[in-house]
Amino acid sequence: GIHFLKATTRGVRHPKNNMATMVASQINESMPIPADGNGENYGVLCHRQYADRILEALLPSDGTNWLKLTSSTKTHPVKPSSQPNGTMDKKYTVIPTREEKGPRKSRTGYSLLVIPGAVMSPVNLPPMARKQISWAGRVSHQLVLNGVDGGTANNSSVQSTVKSLSREIWMKLKQSFDAENGFLRIDVQPKSFNTEVCDIFTDVANETTRNPIKMACSASKVSHVVNIIIQSTSSSGTEPPTAQTIFWGISNNGEHFERMNKRLNDYATNEVVMEGTCPKTGVDEEENVPWDAPVSRAYYKLAQVFEDDQLLQLIASSCNKSESSDVLSPKSILLHGSGLDLGASPGGWTQVLRNTLCVPNVVTIDPGILANRVMSLKGIHHVRAELSSEESIKALARHAPYSVIVCDASLSNANELLVKIAETFDGVSSLLKKSVGSNEETLDRKNFAWPLCLVVTLKLPYKTHGSIDRNLEKVNGYIPEYLRRIVLSGSPSGGDTDVADVDISYKICHLFANSAAERTLIAIFH
Repeated sequence: GIHFLKATTRGVRHPKNNMATMVASQINESMPIPADGNGENYGVLCHRQYADRILEALLPSDGTNWLKLTSSTKTHPVKPSSQPNGTMDKKYTVIPTREEKGPRKSRTGYSLLVIPGAVMSPVNLPPMARKQISWAGRVSHQLVLNGVDGGTANNSSVQSTVKSLSREIWMKLKQSFDAENGFLRIDVQPKSFNTEVCDIFTDVANETTRNPIKMACSASKVSHVVNIIIQSTSSSGTEPPTAQTIFWGISNNGEHFERMNKRLNDYATNEVVMEGTCPKTGVDEEENVPWDAPVSRAYYKLAQVFEDDQLLQLIASSCNKSESSDVLSPKSILLHGSGLDLGASPGGWTQVLRNTLCVPNVVTIDPGILANRVMSLKGIHHVRAELSSEESIKALARHAPYSVIVCDASLSNANELLVKIAETFDGVSSLLKKSVGSNEETLDRKNFAWPLCLVVTLKLPYKTHGSIDRNLEKVNGYIPEYLRRIVLSGSPSGGDTDVADVDISYKICHLFANSAAERTLIAIFH
């Protein structure tokens, strides 16, 4: 009757990696988990490659990840890291799993996280994130066991430790659990502890009931679930554990399955809709496709950007909109200029600009074609040409100014891409100035309408996590100068005084739909 999770978490390789290492010098009653704020505490088993992004989304943030750029800023003051616990405050627990060597193997496996005071439930994450979570459960208490000696453990001390905690959990559980009619499930993480913990717990529970408690494997059929997470720590990765922390919590079926795990993993995969089109004709590959169905996986990158409340608040304050609004709609904050999608084919980001932000006029540039159902959207102007071509520059000048510019072009050199965008707008600025007073259509406009939102995917060469960090460091070195150059291309005189009149807030983040070697630059000019 013991349920074993399908997703595997490997324990740290110690001489005795099982319950026999749990010997404590003193057994105390567990305490509530300390957490900042009023958020819930969660245990999360997720794909290792997504652990850093899930932590960043669930941990409380004070907004300091947004950087301010002034005339004195020469470099990026914070070095982002590709590692899950790179720059974030250590307010969470990562249960170590065995690291595999090699570029491919280092991206496999799972991370087991304990997140206190989460700002939201894992079910509120985008589906791109939830599909990478194989299990999540509420935890409320922790028991710290010091003086563990993995080398001298014996069965009697093991039973004493686990029985003590099991009695405490059972006393709490039976206040709401109907032992006569209900079914119970016990989730133990890591799985290597599952059998022994479940056996001891059921023995303890059966001591106080007339009939044995009923266990079930299916999370959908049980009335209650006990979540137990065991963290072993040692002075070094090769030594037996010297201390252990046990996190636990109790949830009913609705809390654990219906409103949480039923929306994770394979359930969430079904929410990631993508209806592709023929790259040569733009025709839908399937019949009866909804008009607004995403045409590419990239759609979910930009969709996540404009679900960021801090971003929406920053743009709204720049537009002199009320900052006290409880809900800021992305449909009302970037309507003061045109939208521009560079490297647009097949049109996933164009769909976000038109359908989510409701930008009335969107220019798309790409030598490839757009999906037919994207081209059919009102206000789409597609230019099949290279970004720096004369045809593109003329089209850009015709529809200026721009309030939002996005780019997910497939160019592996991030610096080259950013320079190409800046050079293109230098050309647009020159054309706008040259056209004033001529017999041509009057183009007495600026490049940009402030505030301007810029979103660019930075595609980095990937070999190891270290190579990503080194390339990120290079990117952070030239981002400030690049952002200043964008301001200059949009100013009437092109002088430094115009740069001083524009504030720039920006951040580099790792979106859930980004690959391991991608990061996204988000900048607000106001």
